[in-house]
Amino acid sequence: MTTNNNNITTDEANPHQPLLGQPGPPASSRATTLLEDFRIYFCSAYINVLLVFLPFAIISGALEWSPTTIFLTNFFALMPLASLLSVATEALSESAGPAIGGLLNVTFGNATELIVGIVSLRNGQVKLIQTTMLGSILSSLLFVRPPFLRVVALFLTW
Repeated sequence: MTTNNNNITTDEANPHQPLLGQPGPPASSRATTLLEDFRIYFCSAYINVLLVFLPFAIISGALEWSPTTIFLTNFFALMPLASLLSVATEALSESAGPAIGGLLNVTFGNATELIVGIVSLRNGQVKLIQTTMLGSILSSLLFVRPPFLRVVALFLTW
């Protein structure tokens, strides 16, 4: 018997077979695990409860509901999806390293503006693209720049 790098003891006659039995859970518990994962994700943050609106957002456009209903269902469905994208990007950037992680955060952080820009450009709504970009610039100036200026001021007075 030997122990590999993952601290799994194996039999030398069959080095790929763990001594503790099957390498994965049985098929019946996989469905339970998936349901448990969904339950954990839904209950991990209050905003994730809004994922209930996702199927309604998808079918609202196909069934040609009123524009107000389409907007509201998509609005409430997008909030937890943006949160999920942020959590997934952070988890991916932890394993990818700081340089690739920063690139992923910048790329996926602007995914909303990119999607709105592409759809608006296809529909010829240039004013919407301009106001979206202006809003993105103003929010960056309001939320990113003041902490940066405090760090620069602290550095200059040090």
